Amino acid sequence: MRFTIDKVISPSQYIHAYRPNLSTTDALLKYIEGLTEQLDDPGKIFIQSAFLDFSKAFDCLQPALVIEKMISFGFNTKIVSI
Repeated sequence: MRFTIDKVISPSQYIHAYRPNLSTTDALLKYIEGLTEQLDDPGKIFIQSAFLDFSKAFDCLQPALVIEKMISFGFNTKIVSI
């Protein structure tokens, strides 16, 4: 079985990740464009957004669980072995 990132991450997340000449700025501009389109709709009363900071998220990962999860997504066991 071949691993593809679209099985793991939604397109809205990987559209700007790991692509040449794209950055978080591009992702923010895309978000603002969508937000502006929503605000132009006269039927919209309000818009909610949530922003999460995952900068320290990897500090609490357990390597054995990460390896198990990667194998379940189809990564080759030779790639994920310790």
